[in-house]
Amino acid sequence: MESTFNNSVVPLLSGRIYIGTFEKSLYNSAVVTVLADTTTELICYQSLNKVQTQTTTFQTQAGRYFTYNINLNLPYVYFTVRNNSATNQTLLNFSVIYKNIPDNNKGTLQIWNDSASTGVNGVSNPIFLNQNSANMTFFGNVDGGTTLTFQISNDNINYYDSQYSLTASSAQDFGFSIPASSIFYARLKSSSDVTITAYANYS
Repeated sequence: MESTFNNSVVPLLSGRIYIGTFEKSLYNSAVVTVLADTTTELICYQSLNKVQTQTTTFQTQAGRYFTYNINLNLPYVYFTVRNNSATNQTLLNFSVIYKNIPDNNKGTLQIWNDSASTGVNGVSNPIFLNQNSANMTFFGNVDGGTTLTFQISNDNINYYDSQYSLTASSAQDFGFSIPASSIFYARLKSSSDVTITAYANYS
């Protein structure tokens, strides 16, 4: 079911915020999609009584589709989207679809596409795991040498390098798997400025 109280296609001025409306969801998951031409901050608010809330915060990158399944464990939910850049937006697509998904957290996500370079120490789109996944597999290809480092975070703001990385010496396909239990957020970091296509499977 698509939300009618938490969606917008109206671009935001710099520093401005879109505030959705509390709605009662009978589903256990919200599929949230954001595409904007600036960086944005997305916050999901869940509540038992519309007074006290628990929040989940995401930082999204400019020009990239951001799509996540958010587990809903309280009956009321709403979302905010803030343009946290110094530039006015000319593009914003924000939508929420509620659905029931199995308890096991399996999925796949394209975390890098080949439309732009990564930049030195550039990072992929984040993956929201909410401690529900035990294993992750990354695969794709790069057009030059780089080291891809698996990073983890509790808040999607402060990320830390893990002991897991893969080094490509030249243009090549890649793939590697790692354990991912008790992790909230994850992403990859590229040591060099390369063009990359990368996918993440988690289960």
